[in-house]
Amino acid sequence: MIPEAANETIGRRLRRLRRERGLAQRELTGPGVSHAYVSRIEADLRTPSVKAIRKLAAKLGVSPDYLERGLDVDVAEERELRVLNCELALRFGGDATEAERTLSEAAEEASRDGDTPGLTRTMISLGDLALARGDHEQALRCFEQALVSDKVSPASHPQLYTDTAFCHNELGLPGRAESFLCDAIERLENEAPGSASLRARLELALGLTLIDLGRDTEANDLLASATRGLRADGDPEQTIRALWAQARFDSGADRHRAALNKMRKATVLLEAMDDRRSLTASHALLAEALNDRAGAGR
Repeated sequence: MIPEAANETIGRRLRRLRRERGLAQRELTGPGVSHAYVSRIEADLRTPSVKAIRKLAAKLGVSPDYLERGLDVDVAEERELRVLNCELALRFGGDATEAERTLSEAAEEASRDGDTPGLTRTMISLGDLALARGDHEQALRCFEQALVSDKVSPASHPQLYTDTAFCHNELGLPGRAESFLCDAIERLENEAPGSASLRARLELALGLTLIDLGRDTEANDLLASATRGLRADGDPEQTIRALWAQARFDSGADRHRAALNKMRKATVLLEAMDDRRSLTASHALLAEALNDRAGAGR
């Protein structure tokens, strides 16, 4: 929750909103909400009932959620706000330990409230954190919990499928990764035929798995197919992954010149992508500075 909202009691919020609107306490009264009742709420001597919150919120022109919690969103939306804030903070060098604590709390709340979409997203974020620190077992547990959702598919969450397969590979289970990816590709073809770029991402992960299984010829064909598909779709990050995979394969087969050329292409794409990320980060910092300045001027 946003700190300002967390520190303001219902009584203080009610008093602030009433004064901002130039209303007297008596103007908030009605059936079941007496003047004395309003006065006790504002003094933090009484917690208003759900019915009273709805009546007072209507007179103040705000949502009941805002009057009760200080945020004009429902519980699931407020939780999503925290999760998204963590994800963005991590993109720009935020504290991973603090993010994991916040995400774990959000996961517990979502599970308790039966918020399946919220739990799914939070488990993916927790899995990403575990993956980043090299804890493949924990990452796999998180990803597998997210995969249970019927809202998750290779078409909607391709990265979840490739990351899950990666964890299988890192844990010495390439056979399980192969089966998982083959099922994902078949499901993708059934649910979203013609999704060339999504198929290419899964083929890239499968090609890397086949290398671990020693099936080099099949792997080379898949990696070449995936690279063509990703280039055609204009996906720079995945194209870099594909070129890098092919380069490592070429190098292992003593085709060092071919490997060098692919590495060079991947590096050019990576530099261009980093430039765009830097620009995005600069825009974000500028927006934050402008918001801070606007707040200071109020």
